[in-house]
Amino acid sequence: PADMIERLKRLFEARLAILRVAPDRHRKELQQFGSWLAAGKFGDEWSLTTLQEVLRLTGRVEPDSLVMKQLVHLAPRLPGDVVECVRLMVEGADEYWKVEAWQNEIRRIATVALEVGGPTREAAITLINMLGARGHMQFRDLLGGYGLAC
Repeated sequence: PADMIERLKRLFEARLAILRVAPDRHRKELQQFGSWLAAGKFGDEWSLTTLQEVLRLTGRVEPDSLVMKQLVHLAPRLPGDVVECVRLMVEGADEYWKVEAWQNEIRRIATVALEVGGPTREAAITLINMLGARGHMQFRDLLGGYGLAC
C-alpha cells in the first residue's frame, strides 16, 4: 500500500541520515538498498536518487545483478540518472568480472543514452571511455555509430 511505501521511504531516509556519519561502519546495511531498488516499488526518481547517494557512500549495492536489470528497465525514462548509477557501480566494482557480468545491461543502457543526445549522450560516451580505460573494450563499437572513437 502507498502509505507503507511512504513509511519505508522515511525509514530508509532516517537510517541514511545516521549512516552518512560513518558509512564505512555501516557499509553492508547501506549496500542492501539494491534490494529496495530492484523491487521497483518506491518510485523511480526517489529510487535512483537514493541509489546514487548509496553508491557515492559505499561504491556498491547488492544484489548488483538485480539492480542492473532494474536500471535497464528505468533507462528509457531516466537515462541520465541511470548512466550516472552505472558509472558509480563500475567505479565501485571490486572485481573485473563484475563488469563482465553486467555487460549486456550496460550495453542496453549505453545504447539508450547515446540515442537521447545532449548531456546524457556525453555521459554515456564518458562511461564507455571509462570502461575502455579499465580494459572493457567490448563497448567501443557503440561509439562507432556516432563517428566517435574509444
